[in-house]
Amino acid sequence: MISPRVLILLLLTVFGRLSFAAEANDLEFRDGDRVVLLGGTIIEREQQFGHWETLLTIAHADKHITFRNLGWSGDTVWGESRGMFEPHLGYQRLIEEVTAANPTVVLVDYGSNEAFAGEERLVEFVAQYVKLLDDLAADGRRFILLSPMHLEPIRVPYDPDAAADFVERTNANIALYSKAIETLALDGGHGFVDLLSLQSDWEQPQRKFDLTFNGLTLTDQGYLLTGRWLASFFSPAINFDELDVDSPSITQLREAIVAKNELFFHRWRPQNFTYLYSFRKHEQGNNAVEIPQFDPLVEQKEREIHKLARAASEN
Repeated sequence: MISPRVLILLLLTVFGRLSFAAEANDLEFRDGDRVVLLGGTIIEREQQFGHWETLLTIAHADKHITFRNLGWSGDTVWGESRGMFEPHLGYQRLIEEVTAANPTVVLVDYGSNEAFAGEERLVEFVAQYVKLLDDLAADGRRFILLSPMHLEPIRVPYDPDAAADFVERTNANIALYSKAIETLALDGGHGFVDLLSLQSDWEQPQRKFDLTFNGLTLTDQGYLLTGRWLASFFSPAINFDELDVDSPSITQLREAIVAKNELFFHRWRPQNFTYLYSFRKHEQGNNAVEIPQFDPLVEQKEREIHKLARAASEN
């Protein structure tokens, strides 16, 4: 239960901004949109599975929409993981990376890592999330905020008997952070996808299968199910549960999306980053001129994806 002290601070933080709240954005994807997926582990790993992007692409096959995955495992609203050898530069890099991608829509997924800090840092989290959205704001840019998801009660190896208590305490904090994110979305006129409530509803009366392999990290099946929830938010008229994702046309589309994501990953986050751009660039920094050569390869894949999406939507 949230303490009165934290509740008062949250009310001051949020309702103090209500007079400036915008009307709810038009959350429907538009022709020509570039969507950036921003967040921590759940976002980064999605590029390897491609279910979210595949379902969103099929739902908007009549439009030219491109996706850029800027997820970074372990990341927070402070951008700490992105700092690598220079943690103090992580947030600056986060802003620069999104700015370089120049999105019209940003799907933001933060709160999972931060919730482990508990109620004590909730107000600090809210303030930093507000700053992040303010720093990323641009004319016409829309934001969709995703809630964090519950931990699944999977036994932990270091103390199996303590797993249930740990999950219960952590999930209480996750619910607290999720509610704060929902309030921020309402305040700012942003979209909000309540993955937490969708997960809770799906788990009743009991989980059909595990969404994660460790209580936290989604499996392929977990990404498919959450991708259906996400796609339904944008296209509620489509029954994504009945979509045959194993059909040859959709499988081919997803493979092309995963291949595009890999090309883009090497473009914005090359494996030898330290030698190309950081403190060892004096050794191989001259090779950085080759990195932009990924751009036409990514664009070629995107043209292929658009054709495959049209074909998949017609089947």
